[in-house]
Amino acid sequence: MGFFINGVVERNNAVFLRIKRMRFHLYLYEVDASNNEVKALFNEVSQHINRVKFQINGVALQINEIFQ
Repeated sequence: MGFFINGVVERNNAVFLRIKRMRFHLYLYEVDASNNEVKALFNEVSQHINRVKFQINGVALQINEIFQ
C-alpha cells in the first residue's frame, strides 16, 4: 500500500506532515517551511500518494521511500 498524508500541522514556525502507513502507523515528518505555499502543496497531494517527488526549500522528499 501507499502512504497517505492525513494533514499538515503548523507548530513553532515548522510544518509537520502526518503520514499514515497502511492505516496502522502514524508518523510526523518535519518540513523546514511554514509558508502558505508549502501548506497548499501538501493539501494538493494529500488525497493519495503513491510515488510523488517534490522540492521544498531545496530538500527533495520522496514519500514512498521514507519508510523503506
